[in-house]
Amino acid sequence: MSNWTDSFDIEMKIVKDQVHLHVDARSVGDGRTYFKTAEARTYFREQNIEVGSALKKTTVHNGHESCLKGTWIFELAEKPAKPRRTRSPRKKKGFVEPTASTEIKQ
Repeated sequence: MSNWTDSFDIEMKIVKDQVHLHVDARSVGDGRTYFKTAEARTYFREQNIEVGSALKKTTVHNGHESCLKGTWIFELAEKPAKPRRTRSPRKKKGFVEPTASTEIKQ
């Protein structure tokens, strides 16, 4: 797991078919740390949440007070439909399909 919890407060909400990720940097200075869309996707992967495309992107870093907060909005990935399993009908034991050579002669 990443050390984002040391530098950022992360809050996630699932709203209908979207995921909102709100990130706050804890302090200004102490070496610049970034939280970008790639880090947001990695965070979701660590939480076992599949997301689709980003509807809203931003960048959060601790270099300036105006950049301490940001919100990403992602679509939830649709789960693929499971293919329906079909089976062929079973044939009865000992049943022989009639052919031209096995027809009953009268």
